[in-house]
Amino acid sequence: MLPSNIWHVKGKNQDGPNVVILGGTHGNERTGIELVTFLMRTLGIPEGRSGESIERDDVRGNLFLGFGNPEAIAKNTRYADANRKQDLNRCFAADLLADLSLDFADLRRARELVPLFQQTDLLLDIHATSSPSPPFVCCSLEAPGLRDLCRRIPTTHVVMDNDSVLGKDQPGVSRPTDYYVLKHGGSPWSMERYGRKTGLALCYETGQQTDFTRVTHVLSVLLRLLEDFGAVAKPFASAVGLTPSSERSDPLFCDLKELVPAKRAGFTYAEGVVQPWKELRKGDLIGTYADGEEERCPRDGILVFPTAESQVEAGKSLYFLMAPRP
Repeated sequence: MLPSNIWHVKGKNQDGPNVVILGGTHGNERTGIELVTFLMRTLGIPEGRSGESIERDDVRGNLFLGFGNPEAIAKNTRYADANRKQDLNRCFAADLLADLSLDFADLRRARELVPLFQQTDLLLDIHATSSPSPPFVCCSLEAPGLRDLCRRIPTTHVVMDNDSVLGKDQPGVSRPTDYYVLKHGGSPWSMERYGRKTGLALCYETGQQTDFTRVTHVLSVLLRLLEDFGAVAKPFASAVGLTPSSERSDPLFCDLKELVPAKRAGFTYAEGVVQPWKELRKGDLIGTYADGEEERCPRDGILVFPTAESQVEAGKSLYFLMAPRP
């Protein structure tokens, strides 16, 4: 049985992978939601009937399309539970999933998605950023084949989070969607292909969350990934009405090093700080709080994931620092 708000495109040829395309893991990141909605409409999948399955000749294996956090999407918020404030993309730690004393909306949704993720060979989780940003890729773990997958996405940077820095402003140990699939995913197809149960996954950060102009380009990149991964035949792209991207990239792989939390709301960034891949030095001015207190950089690094000024919250991330991998 499929999780709610997930739809199934079954290949008549079942000799292929299980691929999941997810939008709206964070409910206010609309690019992925628009992308999934466009795909469903183009393929003739009735959005009103959750769990609907259609069969296609141009799909190999199984393609699952859906919305990560429907409750947060309905509220147009990052997370569904305003009191807990632990978003879905931080709810996939094994201990958290297993702790039945905990029960909040985003965790319930994570538990609902887990059976699907346990059979997923490739997860493409479509995200966006609160501040203007070029597209990039974020991955939780190094895995065989992941770098090649990233090079098929036009980007200059890949953010690696092997030390789980992203979730350090959340309660307890937190893990994102791609971590779970990388650790626990894989279907019999992957067993036959690789000799072991394994899944590949990445979070594709597509730009600012209110910018829908990139939806078509992002979808053309995904079509290329689906073709190269053996999930669809070439007629699939024609059915969608787009040409798969032919772009490749040679991105800089970086390690996420530090989360810098906000002391309070009411923050203004210094001029020129919030720009793509801004290189900072220890002591550089980041910005100023409303009471005049300055925020200065704690170490050398490259700025990533700056929180939009309107969304800054005390104790939550203000920005992150990363460094190129040695």
